[in-house]
Amino acid sequence: MEIYDEAEAWYNTALEMEPGLYQAYNDLGVIHMETGIFDEAEEDFKDALEINSDYFDPYLNLGKLYLDQEKPSSAERMLSKAVRLDPDNTEVLKLLGTARILQGKTDSAASILKNAIEVSPNDADLYYALADIYGETGKYIEAIDMYEECLKLDENYALAYVGIGDTYLAMEDIDEAEGAYFKAIEIDPGLFEAYISMGNMYKELGDYAMAREAFLNVVDIKPDLYEVYIDIAEINLESGDDEQLGEALDLSLIHISEPTRPY
Repeated sequence: MEIYDEAEAWYNTALEMEPGLYQAYNDLGVIHMETGIFDEAEEDFKDALEINSDYFDPYLNLGKLYLDQEKPSSAERMLSKAVRLDPDNTEVLKLLGTARILQGKTDSAASILKNAIEVSPNDADLYYALADIYGETGKYIEAIDMYEECLKLDENYALAYVGIGDTYLAMEDIDEAEGAYFKAIEIDPGLFEAYISMGNMYKELGDYAMAREAFLNVVDIKPDLYEVYIDIAEINLESGDDEQLGEALDLSLIHISEPTRPY
């Protein structure tokens, strides 16, 4: 924090001497965003744009800020302006796609990601993001194709296997789903998302012992994810195991300090 305070002081000194330094306002905004002073960060970025409305960085940073604040509509406005200034910037295209997904604009988001793939065909993250959109909109074959494209670029992209598993589960192909989850865990044993998906699959199948084992792995990896304790409690209720229900409640009291946003 001391480093940020010192940097902020130097930027403020420079701005007192030369108020037109729009880059300094942007850099101050980054400092304030990093230190959680979001209102000041927003003002800093806007000050930079007031001086130079064609400056790319503040639009990008405002987009990130608004996404962090769960304001996707505001993020979309800023990121759209950034795209006009730099149409081939894949970071902006990814963020703009995210902003539109959060607003339910899946077709538009998919179109943006396709354009981004044309610009940067070796970016595995783009294929993964597009696959997620296809999966959410029921285009399961297209989703699997995009996950596989992602894996061609990065064979250790464990989340892509989770996505494949979720897609096969939606298609009711349990064997393929289970195999994909196990592959994700083989690549990254600490990937709690894989255990969550696996636990939900076993829970739907009524295999409460396997579901409980998967969710307990989540507790070991990410003990402050409070929804997993609810899952364990529900499993124990459905299985009629009073002893294990009590154990789930005890686990929550032991592990939870500050709750993490539910998955």
